[in-house]
Parts: sequence; structure tokens; C-alpha cells
Amino acid sequence: MNLLSDKSKSLFDSCTFEGNCEIGPSQDKNTFEVALFSGGGFKKYLNVKKVVLKKEAFTDSDTKLLYINDYFSIEESIIEDRFILNKTTIKNLVIAKSLFKSKVELKGDIINDVSIVDSNFDGILDCHGSIFEKFQMIQATLNNFVIFEKVIFGKENTYTSEFETKFIYVTFTNFLNFRETTFHSGLDIKKINFSPDFQPNFLEAKIPNQNTNRETFRIIKKSFDELGNHIEANKFFIEEMKTYRRELKGNKEERWTRLILFLNDLISSFGQSYIKPIGWFLGTTLTYSIIKFFHPKIYKILSDSWYKNYPTLETVSNEINNFAKNILPLSSFLDKSVGIEFISLFFYIIFSILIWQIFIAVKRKVIRE
Repeated sequence: MNLLSDKSKSLFDSCTFEGNCEIGPSQDKNTFEVALFSGGGFKKYLNVKKVVLKKEAFTDSDTKLLYINDYFSIEESIIEDRFILNKTTIKNLVIAKSLFKSKVELKGDIINDVSIVDSNFDGILDCHGSIFEKFQMIQATLNNFVIFEKVIFGKENTYTSEFETKFIYVTFTNFLNFRETTFHSGLDIKKINFSPDFQPNFLEAKIPNQNTNRETFRIIKKSFDELGNHIEANKFFIEEMKTYRRELKGNKEERWTRLILFLNDLISSFGQSYIKPIGWFLGTTLTYSIIKFFHPKIYKILSDSWYKNYPTLETVSNEINNFAKNILPLSSFLDKSVGIEFISLFFYIIFSILIWQIFIAVKRKVIRE
């Protein structure tokens, strides 16, 4: 153990702490004018509480190995110099009621559980390439660039609230980067605030539909629309609508809305695909052509056999077909063959819907390009 090493200019140089380590005020003095640690390790927990750090908490983090096996917390403290903790494995990281006045780096870290509560960051927060299995940030303000690029959040194939990435009552006043970020267990940003001058960057981010709320997808869609990236915006529009369907599941009062959403998704992926409605149109046309081809034979069989034995069936058939012929705006488009009027009306409505879906999808594609 080296104390106040001239080489590292830190309070503890390459020290290994076998037990719990606590950094706090002493004799009414809570300010540290020198750096705390340079390399070394903590086999149990490290707690920094109610202090002011004028210098770095960790120095030489890029050249000296540092490990924290268990729990690391910063509570009710002010960190005035930069805070660098890169390529470190930590079980739990807790930051509560603290202020970071300079740059914070948590790059390339592997942390099982991150909790940031009621804390402010005045400098850049850079978490590039880290892995956070559990992550929540609550009531925080970030006044500079925030970088979560290529970060992996959550636990693969696990869609529970415990592993969902949460930003709750968090204010971002500057640029926010989630580029190429993976959210394995879902994302919740419905209660965050963005500066109107800076739109978050979610380009190539991977966000599962499971365990992600509709408002989150709407916010991301809007951010891409504001940037003019309508291709990505439309991708998240689809996810927004799928989530809306999931939210309505089990709600009997909204069953017709669920049906419309289901059909919209089935026919054209909510207007995003023109290939699907064209395919449905061709398939429906083929089906109608087959029905028309066999209709004379089928109608003859019905007239010679079924209608004679079951006159009520003939009455019902005639009433349905007369109803179709009496719909004036559409009657001129119906097939004039006897007994096929209602079937013609049914397919005419389907053709109209499919043509409209093709038109909407092509229009959106032209606008995007």
C-alpha cells in the first residue's frame, strides 16, 4: 500500500481493500484536495458519502487495473474534477443526490445494476460500449452531451420490469446519443424531457416491442420525423401501433379497434408495405375469378336441388342479393349474373380497401425517398 504516492498523486496507490471501504467527512472537514485512488481493488463495497472531491476519484484508469467486486455508491457528494471509471466490472453502482461538475466516463464497463437517483451532471456523460444489465435513472438533470452509443442494456430474452431500462423524470438539455444501442428487456422514456433544440439519436438502436410502452415508441418516432429521417420514423410507427394493439388486449370495449388494427397490420403493416396489399389484391382477384368461373354450375346445383328442398334458403339468398343491388352507389359495379350480386359487393369492398392501402403505402414510400 502506498499513501500519497508522488508518482500517482493519489491518496491510495494500487491498494487492495479486503473489507468495506468508506470515504466520508472527518472532523467537520468533507473536502478532498487530492485524488483518491490509483489502481487497486475493492473486494467488498466502496461507499463515498457527503464529501467534495476537488480532484479525480480514480486516476490512471486507462493504464492501471481497478476492480470493485461488490457495491459502489456515491451519495450526497460533489465531484468537481472529471470522474473516470472505464473498463471496470461492478456488481452494483448507486449514485444518489450527487453533483458531477466535470466529465463522467463509464466506458467499457460491465455493471449488473445501475441506479442514478436525484443527481445532476454538468459535464459530458459518456458510457460508450458498456453493459448494464439493470439500469434506472430517476429525477436527474444532464446539462451536456450524453452518450450511450453501443451500450447493451437489459438481459437477453428477458422481458420483465426488473430488467427494463428506465429514465423517469429525467431532463436532457443537450445532445443525447443512443446510436447502435441495444435494449434487450425494453425501454421506458415516457417521463423524460428533451430540449426542443436537440433531438435524441436512436439510429440503428434495437428496442423490442415486448416490455416497451407506446409513448416511448411515439417519442422515438417523433425524434426521427423532426430530423427528416422518415424511413426510421415509419419503422417505429409500426412498433407504436403493435404496442397499441397489445395495450388493448383483453379490453372488450375496444374489440373493434383491435380488429381494425389487426387487419391493418395484416394487410399492409400499418401502411408501411405496398408489397403486402398488392399480394392480397392479386390473391383476392384470383379467388373472385375462380368463384365467377364456377358460379353457373354451383347456381344450377343450388336451383335444382337445395332450393327445391329448402325454399327458405332460396328466399334468404334472394333477399341478400336484392339488398346488394339496392345499394345505389355500388350497384353499377356489381356483377350482373343472377345469384352473385352480394358476393360481388363483398369483393368490391375488399378491392377498394386494398387499392387504398396500396395508394397509401406507395405515397409514403415516395415521400420517404
